[in-house]
Amino acid sequence: MATKSTGVKSRRPSARAASTDEVWSQEERDAIRETARERRAAARVKPGEERAAGETAIRASIDQLPEPDRSVALRVHELVMAAAPALIPRTFYGSPGWELNGKTLCYFQAQAKYKARYHTFGSLPEAKLDDGDMWPIAFAIDNLTPTVEARITDLVRRAVG
Repeated sequence: MATKSTGVKSRRPSARAASTDEVWSQEERDAIRETARERRAAARVKPGEERAAGETAIRASIDQLPEPDRSVALRVHELVMAAAPALIPRTFYGSPGWELNGKTLCYFQAQAKYKARYHTFGSLPEAKLDDGDMWPIAFAIDNLTPTVEARITDLVRRAVG
């Protein structure tokens, strides 16, 4: 028994209509690709070589940034490593990140890379920044002043616990 078409198209978008080009921005697609590269590279690193490999990866990601983002990212990296030398440097979606016990604890996003109004210093759930029932997990950085540097240092020390 054959069915007859009504000629009415479904209002549900097809899988083809909702392509990734319409869902993700170019920056987001680039970050996803970078994460896949990071994970493949991390899988090839031998135990005991994580710190050196991570430092190399972070320096390479920072070197790709235009000024003044490069200087800000480098200074944030220095602050984080001074505040918590136990953290392992690691790239996080192509940006500087720092991990503890195999989990990313905090990260830095450069203003120019994400076409944002400001730089971002953020933390993930593993960071021990809990403060009551609600607390910030990301901070906008407009200028890297001594006060901001002290705040980053404090946040990193608290995040490590």
